[in-house]
Amino acid sequence: MFFRPASSKTAAQPKSIAVAGDSTVFISEIDIVEAFRFNQKVFEQKPKYQPGAIAAHGSVVAIGEVCMILPTSVATALVFFFLFVVLKSFSQDRKVHLNEWDGETLKETVVFEGNQNIVSALAFSPDGKLLASGDVSAL
Repeated sequence: MFFRPASSKTAAQPKSIAVAGDSTVFISEIDIVEAFRFNQKVFEQKPKYQPGAIAAHGSVVAIGEVCMILPTSVATALVFFFLFVVLKSFSQDRKVHLNEWDGETLKETVVFEGNQNIVSALAFSPDGKLLASGDVSAL
């Protein structure tokens, strides 16, 4: 098997990466989802939620929500920890957005709810009939 190295600049630090059936590489970042094909950015979307984990199978792209704001100091981190763990009062989290990729744009088709917390991992089964999601509910 031969792999050709590739690189492209992203808008921010990647959180998760997935490859669709047409070899489009999807990257979720702090507040944007970008798509690259042949080292060229072909699409970007700033969803109404903060994207986290991402997975793809064929033309279906699943994106998990991460709505947590990162603290900038130890004191702020303790406040966020209290709110997050004890009160669990952070916005929506818990959702997985299924999108259809037509080679040019993502179109949201379904939103799944039910995770106990921030969606931190997504994976499709080899046949694409199942989608597994993991969250940080162990906190």
